[in-house]
Amino acid sequence: ALPVGSFDVITDHWLHGWCCDATPGAEGTIVDVELLLHGSVVAVTAADWHRPDVAAAGYGDGQHGARIGMRDEWRSLPVSAFALRAVGHSAALTTPPGDARTDRGAESTVMPLPMETEPEQFARMLDVLLRDTTSHVTLAMRSDAFTDPVTAAALDRNIATLAAHTAAGTLSAPQSLLALALPLLST
Repeated sequence: ALPVGSFDVITDHWLHGWCCDATPGAEGTIVDVELLLHGSVVAVTAADWHRPDVAAAGYGDGQHGARIGMRDEWRSLPVSAFALRAVGHSAALTTPPGDARTDRGAESTVMPLPMETEPEQFARMLDVLLRDTTSHVTLAMRSDAFTDPVTAAALDRNIATLAAHTAAGTLSAPQSLLALALPLLST
């Protein structure tokens, strides 16, 4: 069976869509999707983000959302250059995406990744950001995050996720903002 889904929107930060296997009984199967630019595959990701709207439409538990991080070289391309399809299929998802890009360009790709984010979502967002070898991740947290026991527990798990990425070499060791700014201030 052909997968079902749509290519929803292109923003300054992300390309959003969803896709799932339409075969009866396979609603929980994760489908990989590929982004095409002018017909050539430029990125592949799993359609496994939770989408409440997809679940409400009757597609399993809704774990079928796909996000691909926007790249600078794609910013000026027309919507017609983009297509999203399930890996292994020749037909693109038929819904054309909306274009919600602004004229702010690369400066708008600074995406918040709050340390107090729910740990599973934090880990998934970090994994998506790190798929692009040119990504830079800057994290910040509210000082009051340590006072709430639930938030503090999420912080602990998210710090462990960052430590695992640092140990694996996918993230450099943390640096303070002051350490990063000193070379700029000395010029």
